Amino acid sequence: MPAFTEIIIYIAISTLETYIFFLFFNDLLTRNPRYKAFYPIPIIAYWAFQMVTYVYRFRLLSTIIPTYILATAIVLIFYEEELHYKVFTVHILVFLNYACRFFAIGMYTKLHPIPAIGNMLPVLTPGTQVITCVLFFGMTKLLLLIRDLRRRGVRRVYELISYFVPLLMIFSIVFHIYMYVRDTLEPSQFYFNISSLFASIAILSFYYLDKYNIISSVKQYSETAKRLLEVEKRHLASYLKIQEETWKFQHDFRNHMQNLFYLCNNGSAQEASHYISRLIDNPVGKSEIILTQNHAVDGMLQHYSSTMQKAGIEVNISTMIPQELPFDDVDLCIIISNLLSNAQEACERIPEDSGIKPYVNVTIHRRKEFLFIKVENSFDGKIIKQKEHFRLITERCGIGNGPREE
Repeated sequence: MPAFTEIIIYIAISTLETYIFFLFFNDLLTRNPRYKAFYPIPIIAYWAFQMVTYVYRFRLLSTIIPTYILATAIVLIFYEEELHYKVFTVHILVFLNYACRFFAIGMYTKLHPIPAIGNMLPVLTPGTQVITCVLFFGMTKLLLLIRDLRRRGVRRVYELISYFVPLLMIFSIVFHIYMYVRDTLEPSQFYFNISSLFASIAILSFYYLDKYNIISSVKQYSETAKRLLEVEKRHLASYLKIQEETWKFQHDFRNHMQNLFYLCNNGSAQEASHYISRLIDNPVGKSEIILTQNHAVDGMLQHYSSTMQKAGIEVNISTMIPQELPFDDVDLCIIISNLLSNAQEACERIPEDSGIKPYVNVTIHRRKEFLFIKVENSFDGKIIKQKEHFRLITERCGIGNGPREE
């Protein structure tokens, strides 16, 4: 059994590794709030797993499969992205983690040479583990920096890194084979080569995941634009129909006035009242076309207003949107569509016997240099306070609900 001092060191390193482990996932994934009360369970489980590996002195690579299984179970339960996205994130974690381990061992063997022929999968020392944690933390921040380069539009640097990484993989493999054939491969070189290979795989996997995000965003943008076009067509058809009815009404207005004049002069007040009632029921008088000076938003609001009213939801809309906006209409419609879709879903979940009246209130107007969008709706759900914010929980998750958490 290890001495007391070693136990203290193992506790400290296990805590550090657990912190880095969950920091990685929290940076790349979104935690599922439905299991917030159970968050300590995976933290304790992973910390205990690390303690066991230290106390029983597991050798390098001997825990890679248990690590992969445990990490996969944690992300499947406690994070809310798609399965494909979560599994690839685990791949990146494992490859990046062991890339850092091999590099740390390479540094150790460079300072403390060991024979070229011998045990190449040693037990990691506490100092090597600390170096691994520091390297892993730095590599995680590097991946996030690469993603931020793409988001900030620094495309050349972003693409240049993606071109350089495969070259690093090829160089590592060729160098490893060359040194092995010449029988001059030193232990430190072996570890550095494996480290660069694992790190390259992790970075390429991260690029794949980032490209997957881009494709998903473009797909959502395209689907929203297509849906918006269909809404615009229906909106235009409704508008033209109202225009036609208006023209007919205006054309017949003189005749209507003559008929009313005749009925009133002949003391037929009741007939005149019925006549006026029929005029009020004319579709022109009941038009629900919403005008905001922005045709795209008009179509989206009209579509959801009509859909909600058919579902028995009271809808109140107050809008004042400039005709020209400094951002794309499709982006604005994506936001409005997500908000109204979630509001409609919340209202539809209200049981009929609950006594709660379903309603949706929409307010959109300009405040100085900002466009203010406010959607209020009734609901019969569960509210969880997360930090200083309240969040309404529904059964759906992931982007396209709208987004996971706004």
